[in-house]
Amino acid sequence: MQKTYDLIVPIGSKCKVSHNLRRCGLQLESFPFDWIYIKSPAVIENLFATDFKNFFREENLRLRSKQPKFDEVDDLGTGIYSAHDFDTNRSIHDCYPEVIAKFNRRIAKLKGKLNEAKTLLIVFAAEGDFLSDAEMVAEFTALQKQFPKQQVDFLYLYLPEEKIEFERKLLASNILKISFQREKDFEWQGNPKYFNRALKGFRLAFKTKIRWYTSSVYLNGLKKKAKIAFLKFLSNLIVIKKYRKKFREKYLEKRNKFQ
Repeated sequence: MQKTYDLIVPIGSKCKVSHNLRRCGLQLESFPFDWIYIKSPAVIENLFATDFKNFFREENLRLRSKQPKFDEVDDLGTGIYSAHDFDTNRSIHDCYPEVIAKFNRRIAKLKGKLNEAKTLLIVFAAEGDFLSDAEMVAEFTALQKQFPKQQVDFLYLYLPEEKIEFERKLLASNILKISFQREKDFEWQGNPKYFNRALKGFRLAFKTKIRWYTSSVYLNGLKKKAKIAFLKFLSNLIVIKKYRKKFREKYLEKRNKFQ
């Protein structure tokens, strides 16, 4: 039997958690922890306890390594590192305003969703530097205190490199541990066969899906149609034919999105 939640939030440790939640229809929007490395739930607990005070402060950022597309950057203030945010052709300083603006938008969105949610599932996958089950229970319990208004459950994915049997184990009444092998052939995305099996017992509430569709799909569609109608109206006000043509080419013609 599936258990239903108003909100499902990934908290690392890497991007494969968010990737698979999205793939399985359990996450519909971007949150701040989707694509960054987070060592343990204690990091998230500290962020909420301090209202994200030290999160990605520019003076705490250091280059870890140069990469072909995005540099790996350490946040010394939190222990987090980013591998998908800082353009390798630009300095950390140049990228920072855009990066922090994106994170701030996602933090504000997450806080808003948390205020609306009554039931919450938090998902964390450990891939190294494993803590004992007792230590993980202690960290999840501390994190739970940051959400006093919600009924909170935790899904703890234990992903070692060595081959192990797929196993479910209840660590506490609201903490489920699921263990399976982390395969090198699926290093960044995770093996969908195992993630499908691990996530099949969870479901996003229908009302959450409806709210998302209404705000993100339907209303955005209406806004797009209104914008096109307005631009057509403006183009008709341009008397000189060649300028009217240029305006329509720039703002109204469909473009190849792959160019």
